[in-house]
Amino acid sequence: MKESFADDSANQPKAEYEKNNGAFQKTLDAQTASKVEMEKELADLEQKMQDAPESQEGNLNDLFEAQASQGFWQGLCMGQDLF
Repeated sequence: MKESFADDSANQPKAEYEKNNGAFQKTLDAQTASKVEMEKELADLEQKMQDAPESQEGNLNDLFEAQASQGFWQGLCMGQDLF
């Protein structure tokens, strides 16, 4: 009976180690998956930031054209002689 108890106590640290190791591995796997997801989001945001100046430049050009066109039409409507 003493030997059986001694065997159980000797195996207990190993069983506890395996239990903890499994829990730590699950945590590591979850953190790795989270890291990969965050890196994907970062890459998407960096791409959007690179594309943004081009989009903003196009929007500014549209705005300048609209303002120039508006100035032209306002000039015509303000009594300038067309003929």
